[in-house]
Amino acid sequence: MEFSVGNVFSRTLSVINERMGPLIGLWALYLGLTIAAVMVIGIMFAVVGIASAGAMTTFDENAGLGGLAGLGAGMIIVMILLYGGLLYLTAAQSCSFAAMGAPYERPLFGEAMSRGFKAGIPMLGVAVLLLICYLVVALIFGLLTTALGSASEILGIIAIVLFLPALIYIGCRLSIMVPVATNEQIRNPIKIITRSWELSQGHVLQIFGIMLLYLLGVSVAGLLLFGPIFALADIGGTEPGVFVILYLLVAYFVFLILLTVSQGVIVSVIHGLLSGNTGEDLGDVFE
Repeated sequence: MEFSVGNVFSRTLSVINERMGPLIGLWALYLGLTIAAVMVIGIMFAVVGIASAGAMTTFDENAGLGGLAGLGAGMIIVMILLYGGLLYLTAAQSCSFAAMGAPYERPLFGEAMSRGFKAGIPMLGVAVLLLICYLVVALIFGLLTTALGSASEILGIIAIVLFLPALIYIGCRLSIMVPVATNEQIRNPIKIITRSWELSQGHVLQIFGIMLLYLLGVSVAGLLLFGPIFALADIGGTEPGVFVILYLLVAYFVFLILLTVSQGVIVSVIHGLLSGNTGEDLGDVFE
């Protein structure tokens, strides 16, 4: 199927319609895992804090500084491990949605979970590489704009204005890394980046247009969901106030599900169309 804006949205809606149940199930499962992870982080911090407070009382004057340094290093390690696990869980969720949203196959729920957990690790590697690149580029750009700004204020402004389109361009070229890692089962972070760059070549404007329309659609959906709150908030009394709060909670979770599911599927569909792995007939995939 030809890669076009219309085909992307048509296929995305078809996939969401056919797999809404499993997609919501994935969302609910990862929500539970995330809540559990946050609770574990809170408990671990409490335990480390209590242990640190208790240990500090046992240090003598000679070992005090060394003991405090050891406790500080231990807390840093615990923080890195806990927050690293939370980031991994977030990456695995995105990868699981990419697996479930593949337009050319229909993986089972457990398979989508398995692919997500496997692809989450290399995606963390991708995040680290991109962060390093970003810091280097930001440093160079900062030095460049400072030099240009000192020479001419206009040149500094031009450099800043041109930086945003460059970020958008790079974002479009790397927008399908998650389905590349998940659905093509590429485990090398560098290959994930280069594969996404290769597939998106010549399609930046289309991808950018798709993302703009997607953001517009999400914004409209948000207005439709949260717009009635303003009318309900004008109603006096205690009971309407409670109803407004309940409506806000329901609207928030509905919007969160819509955003998470649609984002995962549309990126996977873009990848499927660009890679040519779309299947001959979507209906055959669901039989």
